[in-house]
Amino acid sequence: MLKKFVFLLPVCVGVIPGCMSTPDLSEATGAEHSEIMIKDVVQRVKCELSEAFDKKVDQRDFRWLASWTAHADLSLQINDNAGVSPNGTYTSNLRQVKPSTLTGTVLNPVTELFTLNLSANLNGQAVRSETVSFTIALDELKAWRKQIDKMEANLPPEKRTCYFDGGTGVNGNLGLKEWVDSAFFPVEAGQLQAGIHPYGGGGGKAAGAAGPSSGGGRSKAAEILSRDQIAKQAATWAQELSQLQLKTKASFAKIDAAIQGLATADADLQNKLKVLNDSKYDAVLAPYLKTAYGKSKSFDDYIKSHKDDEDKCAEYKVNLGHAVTLVGQLQAELNKPGGEVTGPMQMAYDSLADEMHGIHANDYPAQSAKCATALAQAADRAAKNAAALPTQIDPPIDSVAHSLSFVVAYGAGISPSWSLIKWKGPAGGANTPFLSASGTRTHSLNIALAPRSGGPAIGADALRLINNQVIRSLGN
Repeated sequence: MLKKFVFLLPVCVGVIPGCMSTPDLSEATGAEHSEIMIKDVVQRVKCELSEAFDKKVDQRDFRWLASWTAHADLSLQINDNAGVSPNGTYTSNLRQVKPSTLTGTVLNPVTELFTLNLSANLNGQAVRSETVSFTIALDELKAWRKQIDKMEANLPPEKRTCYFDGGTGVNGNLGLKEWVDSAFFPVEAGQLQAGIHPYGGGGGKAAGAAGPSSGGGRSKAAEILSRDQIAKQAATWAQELSQLQLKTKASFAKIDAAIQGLATADADLQNKLKVLNDSKYDAVLAPYLKTAYGKSKSFDDYIKSHKDDEDKCAEYKVNLGHAVTLVGQLQAELNKPGGEVTGPMQMAYDSLADEMHGIHANDYPAQSAKCATALAQAADRAAKNAAALPTQIDPPIDSVAHSLSFVVAYGAGISPSWSLIKWKGPAGGANTPFLSASGTRTHSLNIALAPRSGGPAIGADALRLINNQVIRSLGN
């Protein structure tokens, strides 16, 4: 009897290889006879994303999206299971025995039986999966959609690249436009805005430097002096100007350095602003600069305020230099032969007198030093502002992700039953069928959107979202 069972077992098990052959690779990769074709899924993703973003990236509040990329992970998995669980009972009648009696009671004959329960099981599983990852830049996607729309303008809808018949799973409507509209609605509603996050403070007023005043002015009536009086006054002013040049040398050097520092900082700011404007973030620059730099009108006012303060501080050096020039001209007139006061001599004297009056009234050594300090502080603030301004403005949304998963499960089983003279089986029923086969088709699509980061093309934040989606799917 054991020989019979051992003979039957290979026959039952022989059914398994037919059910447990490795799934055809075409079922995952998308050969021409497969219902799930990766190339069709990729095409559908491109079409739906271009439909969602084509007009959106042209809107002023969404121009920053042009530099974003979409990263997609497409996974197709086939899991086939099959098993056989033969079992049976062998019963053999040996003999009938009439029990002996000691009490006189009549007993029925007893049949001696031999019963043997036999069972076995064999299960197998075959899994094949295919994963494809790809990245699409939205600006490239827009150019692609524009090109195919132009090429297919005269074709009927059903002949166009982005026309799809109704399907299921990843071959059906993925709903990406609805997802995009929902994810970016806070930006459209003004709840989230592009800018520099977090805002790190502004530059405030540039310098607040004060230049020399007119000193109240002197009488417009020309002083009537002799040639000797003019010569004596010219010598006094020449000596005074020489001393002022020594006393203001350090202040003027500090002013020159501050002016150069402001020019460098302003040039750095303007270069960064050009990059930001070229990066489609110009729509948010004006309000940011107004807040950050305390200007009531525009960033140009911030630069102009530097120029105004530079001119005020430079005026000390300009006026002093002008006075030195005038005293030189006056001494040149005095050196000419003759004993009378000439017209040019009187004009040079009057101009120099006006200049010296202003110098005396403003205390050039102290005031120029004060202006140099204020301008140096302004240059330091401008340099910090230039360093603080990044080369890219943060988008209103850092990144978004979307996950789709379609699972189809199927199975079948068979449980024959027989009852012979000596053999009976199987006894498994629906829970443990004699022969069973099942399978699962799982199609997953994870998409993340984030700003282009160079290399790799997708940013770390988008990859983080995709990894989170994968971890969550494993937990389920």
